[in-house]
Amino acid sequence: MPPMRAHNLHALASLIITSGAAVNSSFQVGKLIQTYGNWISDNDEGVQGGSRAAIRALGAVLIDHSPALRILLDFGTPPLAAVRNDSLVNVILEHLRRVSARRIASSATTMVTLFCHLAEVSAEQRASCPMPFNADAADICLCYAVRNLLRLRLELDELSLAKLMRSLLLLPSFTNAFLPTYTQASPSSNYMVNQSLVILLAHFGQSSRADFVQISFDAVIGLLPKPNPCYEIHTVSWLLLSALVHICPGAVASVFDTVLAPILLVHVHPCSNPNPEARIKALSLLHTLMCALDAQGKFSEFTIATLIESAVLPNLVWYTGRTANSTRKAALAVLHGVLHSALTPSTGLSMEQTGIQPILRLLPVLGTSLDEYDTSSREISLSCLTTLLNCLPPTSLQLNSVLELYPAIVKRLDDSLDDIRLEACATFSAYVKCISPVIALILLFCRFARVTPPNALTETILEYCIEHFLVHLDDANVNVQSAVFQALLTIGSVGPLAKVMLSRKVSEISFSHRDPALAIRLLNVLNLS
Repeated sequence: MPPMRAHNLHALASLIITSGAAVNSSFQVGKLIQTYGNWISDNDEGVQGGSRAAIRALGAVLIDHSPALRILLDFGTPPLAAVRNDSLVNVILEHLRRVSARRIASSATTMVTLFCHLAEVSAEQRASCPMPFNADAADICLCYAVRNLLRLRLELDELSLAKLMRSLLLLPSFTNAFLPTYTQASPSSNYMVNQSLVILLAHFGQSSRADFVQISFDAVIGLLPKPNPCYEIHTVSWLLLSALVHICPGAVASVFDTVLAPILLVHVHPCSNPNPEARIKALSLLHTLMCALDAQGKFSEFTIATLIESAVLPNLVWYTGRTANSTRKAALAVLHGVLHSALTPSTGLSMEQTGIQPILRLLPVLGTSLDEYDTSSREISLSCLTTLLNCLPPTSLQLNSVLELYPAIVKRLDDSLDDIRLEACATFSAYVKCISPVIALILLFCRFARVTPPNALTETILEYCIEHFLVHLDDANVNVQSAVFQALLTIGSVGPLAKVMLSRKVSEISFSHRDPALAIRLLNVLNLS
């Protein structure tokens, strides 16, 4: 009966206080934790109150007597290994919330240890369970713990500070508060967390939350263990890595080659991480890092080539299934972030800078990705192709593989999504500009050598492209019309043969269009050029 259980719990609390150091065996501690941790969640308020009283008493004994404390934190002890994690968390939560300033002053190291332990257990529970029972309670009680730790002006050494910061980064409320985009008006704003951070900043003499994270960044990132072979996605190590990427991407990018690459790349490669869901999460984290404004411009050319070689290409291999499709989409998103944050037409690419072979191997793979079922994958593939074709030096291209791309690009003009059709026009214009110097040189050589040009360079290709684009010059979407118009002008700029053929084709179809104005305008531009 609840009244009897409540009465017994209060009696047990008094007994624990009286016995003091006698509560020092692993069996006793483990049994008490299991009992209190289960009953603190009881539906009866009297049982809850009795359990809390017993927990406060147990906490006082554990703080005052180090042998019993070591039993609590020693996960290798068989009786404690059998205790449920949530029972242990409930005990420490109540302890941190109720512990007195006197005991904190005499046991600062112990409190930091308990603080870190609670954060780790709570973080792993949240990662493995979408709605854990004690999620909010953990943050609130840790806020109390932070206040109690710092209000006495305790001095923490570098390692203790790093452990404290590591614990804060594991908790969602604190992690959100450290994000660059966070404001106190945000939906995720938490008054207790904000007040705790104000105390933290004042204690360590920091003016901003970003600076506060930076003072212990090197020590915190140094606490990441070597993956063997990979972190599980619900473990403390993975949660800490994710928090660092989201909170201080610029600092992470600065040490990517030396510190992060050996850790992160093993999580995105299929050989070292065969779990596709874990790989997708790792690719998403890498995409977040590549797209962060603070990280742009901090990746070396070697990093770009390494990411393409180890993170993108292995995950673009085609397999059937929804998960495989999601993996390819995540890899394309990483590539998009790499190209648009690290490469611009003004910088270009050279063999010495990046090792161009991995990049060249992307072209046929991206051509295949243009036929993906997922619309966003097709759009991302086109955008990546456009960037690559604008940046790659024409002399580095392998003509045969590049010429295989044009049917896949032209086919996207018939896509169901207008944004993809617009992107296809931009990609095709970049494609023509990229290969036209090579084609012009080959045609010139063939003319002087008096040999027939290769079949791939005959009028058939020009005719194929011109006819398909002219169909869409009369498109119902005005934006598509304009984009097709520019693409046709780009075709006409390839050379005299292309210009003559384009003029002839436009003359043949102009009056079959619903509105021939754009076709007539195209003819006028061609005649004047």
